[in-house]
Parts: sequence; C-alpha cells; structure tokens
Amino acid sequence: MTLETLQKVRIVIPGILIFLAAIPLAKGNINLDNVSSSLALLTGTIYLVVIGTLGGIYYFLNLRSWASKESEKKIALNIKTRLLEPFRNDAEIMRSIDKVKRGSGILNVFYGFVDKDASLNTKAKIVYFNGAFWSTIADLRVISAFAYCIYLIAFLISQNMDFFWFS
Repeated sequence: MTLETLQKVRIVIPGILIFLAAIPLAKGNINLDNVSSSLALLTGTIYLVVIGTLGGIYYFLNLRSWASKESEKKIALNIKTRLLEPFRNDAEIMRSIDKVKRGSGILNVFYGFVDKDASLNTKAKIVYFNGAFWSTIADLRVISAFAYCIYLIAFLISQNMDFFWFS
C-alpha cells in the first residue's frame, strides 16, 4: 500500500460507514431491501460525490483523533524510544532525551529515511497497511458511537423499535 492509497482509504472508508449507518434512519426502518436499494442508487459519479463528501466532512472534523490519539502517542513514543536506544550510554544525548522525545523532529528524520531508503519500501507498505487497518477501527468506533446516540434519540422521539434495536 502506498501513502496515497492510505490517504484515500482514510476518506473513503468513513464515507461508506457513515452512509451505511444513515440508511435505516433515512428509510425509517431496518431491512436488507432498504440497504440494497440505497446501495443500488450509488453508482458512478454519485457514489464518489456522496461517499467523498461524507468522508471529507468526517476528515475535516478530525473525529478520528478522538478514538486514536492515545494509541498514536504510544506508537510515537515507542518509535522514539527504539530510535534512541543505541545512544543510551551517550551522556550528552541522555541529558536532553526528554526534550528530544517531546518534539517531532526525530520522527521527521525517521520517516524521511523510511521514505527514501529502497530497502525499507516493503516495511513502509506494511506500516501503511497497518495504518489503514487501525484508522478504520478508530473510524468504526467514532461512527458507531455517534450512530448509537442518533438512533437512541430517534427512538425516543419516534418510538420506532427499529431505531431502538439499531442503537
């Protein structure tokens, strides 16, 4: 997987998840016929516009960070720690290790090497794939939480049991 593909996945997947979560609310009930008829409407350009718009709004609201911020911090700290491990006996570096770990400079250097070193291309593809997977999990958490709240409110307003079971 390339970085460009990862960026597209991070817009398309949330768009699809939001669209799927909204179908029962828009149709008023939950059944597979409604889902399949709604999906049949999304062909060609309309598909790209609807999914792209939903995914773009989700992306610009930066909702994914709500579900993945702590994990991303742990991953960044792990990378920094492993990069600095060979220098643990260097007194000069150890004096400023907290400052180095706080900033993003060391990560920028690291990612620069990963992007430019041909021998690391395979590892980079694996990292991008993992990024797509974990981003999708974070998106699913966020969209599910919002859908739960919306469907619960819809049930309380309409007393439609389909919305209760969907929430």
